[in-house]
Amino acid sequence: MKSFEEVIYLHSKYIDRCRNIIISKHNLLDRYASRLRKLKRISERLEKILQSLSATVIIDNKIDNNETIEKLHLLLFYIDEIAIPSEKEIWRRLNNIQLVVLGVDIDEQLKRIERIENLLKTINNALPKI
Repeated sequence: MKSFEEVIYLHSKYIDRCRNIIISKHNLLDRYASRLRKLKRISERLEKILQSLSATVIIDNKIDNNETIEKLHLLLFYIDEIAIPSEKEIWRRLNNIQLVVLGVDIDEQLKRIERIENLLKTINNALPKI
């Protein structure tokens, strides 16, 4: 749970940093590229944690503490309603720039976001309601 919370915090932090990017049509500064790559890595970590959480909730059915379930519902709500839409907005805003040069493929990022959205739905449906 602690690593899940940490990744959510980092994800939120880098969304804010990337949201503040002002890009000219002619160049992309290195620090912005670094922020985008960091956001990509954090988002990938978030996806892995959600995959693990999905297995825990669906396959192992190990979560039975009401406090933990409530906390998970809140974290999942935040990710679904705020974090993922914000990240999606960042990648779409940058869609007209060739980020492949920076090692970031926007289509790949949007597909990963779709996978995260599907994982969120799956986990939410499998978690017991309080």
